[in-house]
Amino acid sequence: MMIHGRKAGAAIAHGWRLCRIWWGEPHYLGKCATIGGTLYALGVIIDPPGSLLVAFELIAGLGIFVALPRRPYWAVPLGLLLCFALSFAKTMQISGMIAIVTLFLASGYAMPVWFAIAAPFVYAVLDAAGGMWLGTQGAGAAFFKGMLDGYARSGGVAVDYGRYMMAFALANLVFDIIFFGFYTIMGFSFRSSKAAAERLARAEAMLGRITREQELAHMIHDSVANDASTIALLAWRAKTIENRDERNAMLDAIYDCSHDALGRVHDVIDVLNGKRPLQLDATATAPQCSDAVALDAQIERYAENQDRVLGMLGFVGTSHIEGALPESTVVPAANASVALGLLREIYANIVRHCDTDAIAQAQIPLRYTVLISFEAHAIRIVQTNPITGRPKALASSGGGKGLRLQQAALETIGGTLTGTIRHNSWTLTAIIPL
Repeated sequence: MMIHGRKAGAAIAHGWRLCRIWWGEPHYLGKCATIGGTLYALGVIIDPPGSLLVAFELIAGLGIFVALPRRPYWAVPLGLLLCFALSFAKTMQISGMIAIVTLFLASGYAMPVWFAIAAPFVYAVLDAAGGMWLGTQGAGAAFFKGMLDGYARSGGVAVDYGRYMMAFALANLVFDIIFFGFYTIMGFSFRSSKAAAERLARAEAMLGRITREQELAHMIHDSVANDASTIALLAWRAKTIENRDERNAMLDAIYDCSHDALGRVHDVIDVLNGKRPLQLDATATAPQCSDAVALDAQIERYAENQDRVLGMLGFVGTSHIEGALPESTVVPAANASVALGLLREIYANIVRHCDTDAIAQAQIPLRYTVLISFEAHAIRIVQTNPITGRPKALASSGGGKGLRLQQAALETIGGTLTGTIRHNSWTLTAIIPL
């Protein structure tokens, strides 16, 4: 018994959860049919039909509520005709009023604009004409007659409706137009909200697609262009090296760079195939945790390794690290990824834009500097190098897009990136918030 009780309780909880999920979604017509149909059924119980014909009409009205969410184009006009038929009863049924309100709410939301605008006026004219010549109990007539009958019961003067038939018809017409028009406008407002939500969803989808394309371009650039530049220059320089040990060290560096680039190309392919989530940076060395100490050590190792590779290529310079991040600093994975991606681009640009052939011709050795400062809540990077032209090994390789991609990635996390050229010297300054 206890097991069956638990199963029943779980089933009820699951059903309630599904109902809450359904209610939270924009099922406007479904909600209209659910609420309106429930009130309609209560109205039938409170104000039961006075004849068999009215009873059949009320049963048909339940079918209209069932069909409303799925077939509003025919449910609304048929429902309004049924409501007009109900007005031939001796008294206006409560359920009929509920049905009229629900149908005009649905008309403003789901029907064509011309129908939604014309329906209140057409129904009001038919309702007023029926009340004057056919003896129907329209919404407006029922409202005013109820007020006047209540006044008479409280001791006031009874009204002879036959003498004021035209006045009642006009009052019915005005009341219906205002009453039905109000609910139609409410339906229009929900339609406008839905249209605005759909436009917002389309804009968000477009923005998401553009962002994805930009991030994919970022990943491909980091995966191919940067390491390919280093590999090209290492191979170019290795041809001129006679020392076997030095040449073997360059070949080892070429192997490491190509292996690293190949791994990141596979990462990009996995993203395109949906096997892994899209991240700002596809570097294999990007941290997956928020350990500030690990990030310090990772950046320091990367800078030392890049100095070693640049030295093999004949570049003269140094990377210097100042300070350290507090151990309590929580580093978001995206920010750490952006920092490593920017460093990769900085060292790749040194390779691309400093010509090692000019070193032998320069009276003062050409130098690059990379200053990395760890602050309380940010990493500041200042990099400088002279600009002497594109290396011969990269003469037709294109480029120039990497820093724009890095700047866009920095802006998404609230960072800044600026670059200036002065007296043939390039200076880059970046602030990466943590």
